[in-house]
Amino acid sequence: MELALQAFDQALAAEPNDGYTLSNLGLVLTALERFEEAAERFQAALRADPKDVYSRNNLGIVLARLRRFPEAVSQLQQALQHMPDYAEGHFNLALAHYELLEYTTAVIHFEKALQLEPDLLTARGNLALTLAHLGDLEMSRQQLEKVRLLAEAQGRAQYAEELSRDIDALLAVPAGKKSTPASMAPKKTGKKPKKK
Repeated sequence: MELALQAFDQALAAEPNDGYTLSNLGLVLTALERFEEAAERFQAALRADPKDVYSRNNLGIVLARLRRFPEAVSQLQQALQHMPDYAEGHFNLALAHYELLEYTTAVIHFEKALQLEPDLLTARGNLALTLAHLGDLEMSRQQLEKVRLLAEAQGRAQYAEELSRDIDALLAVPAGKKSTPASMAPKKTGKKPKKK
């Protein structure tokens, strides 16, 4: 990773406002868990190209990792203004709303992510968990069954087992408490699996 940092620093010395390089440097810094620095690089990338949906999505994720959820929501909403059918953006926005205990809004965005990508296992799993928080146990169990089938098809049966335990534990938690969904981490493309 240090070599990557050096390469990006050299590229930025030659072209300090290159949004692509700034965004990729933000990803490397995020992988190193240097979230404040990553946020600065994503912000710089957005100054170079304010419509860069991926940098804005990753900035939202990093802000969430810094527990700055209202700012994360704002960035993720802006990303979705530029690309409304971005499943990963809806998923990340749902996670941020979940952390703010805005479960109903989280459900809306988990469902939108699943409309766009029905096989997004972590979105379906977090939807089941969020529905349990809302007390809709029947819908939560229905989603959990879909998670089991999808996880089995993807070779991730352990994910479904862990989620089932999480939901069972949640049902034993007094009202008003919360259980945290899959963590948020930026990525260039693809889906973020729930931590194992």
